[in-house]
Amino acid sequence: MTMNLRTKRTLGSGLGLIVVLTILFLPGLPWSARCRHTFKKLKMKSEMKVAAWQGETPTLISLAGRVIMNHSRKQPAEGAEIEALDSISGWASLTDTSGDFVLRDVLWYPKASYTLVIKINDYEARRIDVFASEQYPDNGILSIGELEIDKSCTLNLKLTPGMNSVTYIKPDRENASYYRNLFAKLTKEETTDEGKLTALNRYVASKFTADQTARGYVSPRQVLENGSNSEWALALALVTLAEAGNYQARMLDLIDAASPPYVHMVTEVYYNESWHLYDPVTGKSFHNQARQVASYKNFRLDAEAIKNLCASTQELNPQLIKLYRSGFYHYY
Repeated sequence: MTMNLRTKRTLGSGLGLIVVLTILFLPGLPWSARCRHTFKKLKMKSEMKVAAWQGETPTLISLAGRVIMNHSRKQPAEGAEIEALDSISGWASLTDTSGDFVLRDVLWYPKASYTLVIKINDYEARRIDVFASEQYPDNGILSIGELEIDKSCTLNLKLTPGMNSVTYIKPDRENASYYRNLFAKLTKEETTDEGKLTALNRYVASKFTADQTARGYVSPRQVLENGSNSEWALALALVTLAEAGNYQARMLDLIDAASPPYVHMVTEVYYNESWHLYDPVTGKSFHNQARQVASYKNFRLDAEAIKNLCASTQELNPQLIKLYRSGFYHYY
């Protein structure tokens, strides 16, 4: 029996669609991750509409779990960075010494799915999909149990859309020479990286003025010349000065577990193959067990860094201890 023309066209169209979908979604192709991401967002919007029709209004929830490296030994993944792709809040979290974490403010509705990105170190990242419960938990925290790295998929972060835990800021190139000259002036007596960054940090902290209310965007140069009471502006000023001296730097927006949360802005600067935290509001930094300026991860994992911080609570806000140990952050 010969196949009629209409059947041939139908089969041809079907095969053509399969080929197109294969090209769009096949892993490894430059555009496949973007296509899968777009498809998932459309699916999520449809699920949210269905949930709303059924009387379940999407709301925020926290995810609590534990990351383990070895199933048989249950080795905890200490200091792993975790975020949910397309998180509407943009918060990420660090695991503690037991591998435990809480990830704040992801969107819940019945049968919602979350793609968690777990960054083990600077060279290895994994993804794990988890699913929401049918009912919203009474305490607003959904326990997702143990996440086994051995059973997760590897991930190329450069090709992964939906990473919302980092916000990029354009540098103030118009005043680049001003920052370079100020960096040279402030650090001319210093011979070490720590000495230079300590000098910069104390200088920026001296520009904190409680009565200087920020109005709209204030450039780092305006802060350095006129002062500011904005933690964000002071942190940006320190990052700008550090980068003027060819250091890699970033701002960290930190919160604790309270509701509403206590909020604080700090900076980290990279040198000697590690990150080092400086507080441009107080002008402080603290040391870890290696007698180096501690990083944010040290405060999450290193008892000595916390001990040094606790010893300074008379001159610092005691809430900072809970904030540094919470694991909640957003990078700028």
